[in-house]
Amino acid sequence: MKEKAYLQKNNIRHIHGPNGEFKKQLPHVTCCGSFVFSKPYLEFTLNSSANEFVEHLLALIFNEVKYVTSEDRRWLLGMLVHLLESELNYYNYKVGKEISTTISNLSIRELSKYLTTWIRSFFQEEHNPLLATFALAASEFIGNHLFGAYYHQWEIEPWVSGDTEHLQTYFLDSRFKKEFTQTMQNMIVIIKMPDNVQLTTNFYFEDKAKIAQSFDFLVDRCYLSQNFHHHDTCELINPNEIPHDIFSDFKLPGYIIDPVSSGHVKERYPSTYIPAKWAIGIRTKGPGSEILYLPKWLSG
Repeated sequence: MKEKAYLQKNNIRHIHGPNGEFKKQLPHVTCCGSFVFSKPYLEFTLNSSANEFVEHLLALIFNEVKYVTSEDRRWLLGMLVHLLESELNYYNYKVGKEISTTISNLSIRELSKYLTTWIRSFFQEEHNPLLATFALAASEFIGNHLFGAYYHQWEIEPWVSGDTEHLQTYFLDSRFKKEFTQTMQNMIVIIKMPDNVQLTTNFYFEDKAKIAQSFDFLVDRCYLSQNFHHHDTCELINPNEIPHDIFSDFKLPGYIIDPVSSGHVKERYPSTYIPAKWAIGIRTKGPGSEILYLPKWLSG
């Protein structure tokens, strides 16, 4: 079954972004269906505006597309607005030098390198480094619509026509993901689960023990990196799950820190995968440890 996405004009939206209210006239894009989610009527090519492409994704999220949960919708809107408003020093291969530019000056063909630069910008001192994880997931969301995405029982058609093979090859490539993992590894994240979610483990006990709704979590690696030695020793009961969830794999792999260990991870501890959207901040290491909370605009 294949359903079309519909496009209309004159749709003014207000989003709470990093620089205050983001007010924008967006196209009206909806996408319904059960198995195949189709591209909008507007034809995108590699030479199309990258800015216009991202604005269409904003419109799609606003219209509550089936494969984005309400929890994910909030942070995703904030991250895409941040992308639209950012001005970055970006190496432009066409001119052979680094230039300061915004996404409004770029074509879809140039988007991959710019997204990598945008993600790396969150490792600068003025940002909470955990934001880089959300920027990576937002960039993957963009890629899923650029090239299409295929899941167990559903799929998204590619929105861009033409030969995208070269762009796809270098889109957040393995070398970048390795660099990202090295930066994220051993970050201590503060997790706060929704009240109706339950996480249990039998790692220490014969009977299942319930994990508190809020806890510290030691990140093992980037959520896109595989580690076949990482075993899930917990069971997550989440009634908020939806049949089609584009962010079902957006989970931080790592270890629940035993609260009695005062932040020093013991030799034995439960390992699991925690949805990144439940992170509220990070705990800095070393003397004078403090909590760096995620910005309010990320939660809408």
